[in-house]
Amino acid sequence: MVAASSLGIKNKSPAVKGVFWFCPKIRKKKAVENSGADTKNADVPQTEKTQSSLPESSQTESLAVASTPPQASAKEPIPGHGRNAASLYTGAEMTVVKHESLKAGDPCPEGCGGKLYSYLPGVVIRITGNPIITAKKYVIEKLRCALCLMLFTAKLPEDAKKPKYDEPAKAVVAFNKYYLGMPFNRIQMSQNLMGVPLPDSTQWDLINALTPMVKPVFLALVQFGVQGKQVYQDDTTVKILELIRENKNKKADERTGMHTTGMLFLREAYKIYLFYSGRNHAGENLDRVLSQRETILGPIRKMSDALGSNHTKTPTIDCNCLAHGRRKFYEIHPFFPEECGFIIGQLAWVYQVDGETKEMSEDERLLHHQTKSAPVMDILKAEIEKKLTAKEVEPNGSLGKAYKYLLNHWTGLTQFLRIPGAPLDNNVIERALKIPIRNRKAALFYKTLYGAQVGDMLMSLIYTCAEAGRNPVDYLTALQVHAGAVKQHPAAWLPWNYRDNFTEQISSAV
Repeated sequence: MVAASSLGIKNKSPAVKGVFWFCPKIRKKKAVENSGADTKNADVPQTEKTQSSLPESSQTESLAVASTPPQASAKEPIPGHGRNAASLYTGAEMTVVKHESLKAGDPCPEGCGGKLYSYLPGVVIRITGNPIITAKKYVIEKLRCALCLMLFTAKLPEDAKKPKYDEPAKAVVAFNKYYLGMPFNRIQMSQNLMGVPLPDSTQWDLINALTPMVKPVFLALVQFGVQGKQVYQDDTTVKILELIRENKNKKADERTGMHTTGMLFLREAYKIYLFYSGRNHAGENLDRVLSQRETILGPIRKMSDALGSNHTKTPTIDCNCLAHGRRKFYEIHPFFPEECGFIIGQLAWVYQVDGETKEMSEDERLLHHQTKSAPVMDILKAEIEKKLTAKEVEPNGSLGKAYKYLLNHWTGLTQFLRIPGAPLDNNVIERALKIPIRNRKAALFYKTLYGAQVGDMLMSLIYTCAEAGRNPVDYLTALQVHAGAVKQHPAAWLPWNYRDNFTEQISSAV
């Protein structure tokens, strides 16, 4: 371990500068409080003034606090005019406009004797508006003989012979429902107003028709992701009417809750997002998924909060979320500003150190944290143990419980100091859970467990596709167009490799 003094860390009071950087609300509050400060103290840094107001005993304690808070780097202005570049319109229908009278190789019209050659083309973008689903109406002319009454009907164009609902239509409905969170009845109302009716029951039929193509790819995605080296997991609530009805007949000791589990597996450069809805908790769902993991790979690193529902029977390397521990102090900061400010400032320093490791390898990152973060975390732990041992806080109070949470889960919270690549927090999967949460807030519930499982598969593929930088509508369309090939080799149709398996240009529907 390296001494705290060698890190540029002062042994001063708990009123740390990191608080004002890491907690915008606290920083704003301090700015308001100090707006009427005397001009003679204007040149004194806020941190020093705060420290001088603390008890003398607090100022002499050895606290590992960064001597300078993280400074926001001045961002250089982004070049350009602020509008989207033409190259970003990858889903636009392209029309090549040829010169009306000239072509490459023609003599110059100015008579200079030179010849024309192809130059960089100009680009004009025109944006049009459409309903979510559009329709074409074919009016077929019919003629009848006035004498023999024979009926003669115009020949249908080839487009009119195709199925009523094409592949992009199904993909667009799935995208709007399971990514944007638009309920079926809201899409129905919108379509009615636009003059292209699309009943909610028809929307479900279209989405259900995707299941034969989606399910094998989803299973292949699970099989691929579970062989990775890191998994994040968390739960959120869900309502399923079928299970709610079952709850009426359940006994008092039987499980009645419903959850959607979100998982993120990291394998090589790929991110695989999975969602599972039902009565199982995150740990139980992860156990089921990890049963497909090759034993030769050893235990996977698992990041989650410290709830018992996240524990698995399958051996894993458990890491706990540091942001959960920090949040407990942030919530009670108005009541214990000195004690909570110290903890928040310490963790701000750790996150600043982690920000310096973005371009490092896992081993380099581990060494960097051991050098800079370990002394800070050691002194933080010592300070907490001292306060609890000296009974300076009420053990069963909110501050005491927050202290004990850190100590009880210290090993899991500090795995980043021992294990290469161990993350600090679970924020990435909490962001992913906004997808099912958005659907729950808008649509309120699923009708059946089967419907929830179909939604889970589509959410998993759509969100994985979006995070891989691919067009989800284009992807779901491709799975339908090449349904036979998808069924035979689903692993060849994952979001990041599906384009390698067909040559047709599938136009996007959004």
